Amino acid sequence: MEFVRDDRVLSGTLANLKQLFESVPLTDVKVPGFLVDGAVGKVFHHRLLDVYLHFENGTVVRCSSIEQYDKLRFAVVDRVTFDFEIGEDHEYAVTSIAELCLKAPSEPRYIESMYLVTAPGISLENGVVKCAGLGIQKDDFLFLDPVNLYGIKIGKRLDYDAWLKEFAGRGDVLEELLWRHGERHLHRARTFGGGR
Repeated sequence: MEFVRDDRVLSGTLANLKQLFESVPLTDVKVPGFLVDGAVGKVFHHRLLDVYLHFENGTVVRCSSIEQYDKLRFAVVDRVTFDFEIGEDHEYAVTSIAELCLKAPSEPRYIESMYLVTAPGISLENGVVKCAGLGIQKDDFLFLDPVNLYGIKIGKRLDYDAWLKEFAGRGDVLEELLWRHGERHLHRARTFGGGR
């Protein structure tokens, strides 16, 4: 598939992400949750409405499922936060899921591209998209899908491609955009849905 240059320059939150991705490697992917006493110790229960990307310089990017599981928002934050309540006998916790979703989780690697799916009325400047795929050095890929009843679905390139195929036939007009390392502009791959 060919991507054509789009006149839009990355701005706002996405411009900040571009600068971060070009200069600092990704080191971890974490999710918040809580611990509950189990039969043989504490058991972790994740809460996948937020996924946190950690970078070598200490920067943290929060990826949040917003608007009733309809969109994904990127935001640079200071740390993992717990925006949910738990029972008195539970305790807040964070765990790394890098082993589950990255090919070489112990190796810091740069994010080299962002595949962003957007729709009319979505604010790219504020870091909001329908879903996103991150191309990571050494042929790795991290797909973040907020359109999931249990929170953000985390997948690979095949999951991203399947998402595009599934949602292409629905009523919304969607646009697939690409940013590559070293570029200021977005590239448009295709528009689909809406009877096209």
